[in-house]
Amino acid sequence: MLFGLSLGLSVSSPLSQAQTTSMVTANAQNQPVESLAQLIDTAQRLMNAKLPAEAFNLLNAQLARFAGQTLFDYWLGVSALDSGRPGQAVFALERVVANQPQNAQARAELARALFALRELDAAKREFNDVKSSNPPSEVNASINRYLDAIKGLAKDQSQQTVLTAEIGVGYDSNINSGSAQSEWLLGNGARLIPTDSSLGQAAWTARLGLGIEYQHKINPNLTAFAQAGINLRKSFVGSNLSFITLDSTAGVSLARQSSVWTVAINAGHAQVNQTSLRNVIGTSIQWQRSISKTEKTGLYFQMFDMRFPQSSLQNAQRAVLGGTAARETGNGSVLIGALSFASERSKTSSPEFSFTAPNLRVLAEWPLNNGWRMSAGVTLERRNYAGVQTLFEGLTRRDNEIDLKLATEKQITQSLTLAPSIGYTHNASTIGPNDYRRTQIGLTVRYRQ
Repeated sequence: MLFGLSLGLSVSSPLSQAQTTSMVTANAQNQPVESLAQLIDTAQRLMNAKLPAEAFNLLNAQLARFAGQTLFDYWLGVSALDSGRPGQAVFALERVVANQPQNAQARAELARALFALRELDAAKREFNDVKSSNPPSEVNASINRYLDAIKGLAKDQSQQTVLTAEIGVGYDSNINSGSAQSEWLLGNGARLIPTDSSLGQAAWTARLGLGIEYQHKINPNLTAFAQAGINLRKSFVGSNLSFITLDSTAGVSLARQSSVWTVAINAGHAQVNQTSLRNVIGTSIQWQRSISKTEKTGLYFQMFDMRFPQSSLQNAQRAVLGGTAARETGNGSVLIGALSFASERSKTSSPEFSFTAPNLRVLAEWPLNNGWRMSAGVTLERRNYAGVQTLFEGLTRRDNEIDLKLATEKQITQSLTLAPSIGYTHNASTIGPNDYRRTQIGLTVRYRQ
């Protein structure tokens, strides 16, 4: 319990005396679950024995069968909260409150869960609602301590600085994005054998990433933020390439009722083997709306100016218009989808560097056992080019790219996480040099403070 407090209200408790008396008292822990009463009885005894994780696992296994039953949702929420799963607790307890708006005990536990997630405004509202129901004096005193803590945290959150660091190792089957074709078909029908340097090169890699994030809450609705980061990637054993990328963002967010508007300026720089590759500067505008506590949707527009110091023919302007949708489920899973359309135009009227591209992305995340969390994503993009390079004139360049990624993450400590991942990219192009396949396997240790 946070602060060692138990808000054991008796007002509008989901456990009426009649329900408690009717519960099965036989030891059902090692028997198949036959009824809700049997399940709740076992869960209560586990909670009384200070075993909230075991109670949560028992109840969560029956989620598909009993979700929506007020008694089940209540104990699922309490066991989730007391076993360190406040996000899952919120989903379960919100179902109780939706069915029983006057249930002060469920509202108190929901407030605790929101407090654990640092959703301070929502927690404050729930605690004040419980106070308005005239709870017992000891419960009221506990709520007041929570409200005092919320005031202190809200003051601390007016300015925040977060430091991040990542160290990773991995394997890249095609670190130079080299062609997968052993021969290229030219525009005149002739065939060309590419050199080894034009083909994919495999390598083991090491990576270091450092970042800083800062935000300042100007008022309850307006927040200014800034971010900067650097990533260094070095390949060895099979290739000798090094990459450096720097990026930074600064902007403001304005919240109005259920909507948030964000405007930001972005800048980036990339190097390969200590040679400048690309400089990018641009702006983005995003609107996001909360349809409900579990559903969000949004629109965004981005405009970037890209310059290539070693190849001015590639200088281009890129515009992206897109929409997003996200949905969270009661078991901690998240589903995110995004659809966008990009247009990149050469600033030197070189049609081989101009294209349009629709893009579809889908990402799913869900919890696993023992604190692990899994994510799976797929990105599909089709690039339609306005022109091709001289050797391939007469051919129409079309790129169909699919990107697949599977990753897991485990929080080792409050600040440290471990994240293995595997990704596969296939860019199927009608032009040989641009047709490639790539597999990346990595293990990353992340620190965030």
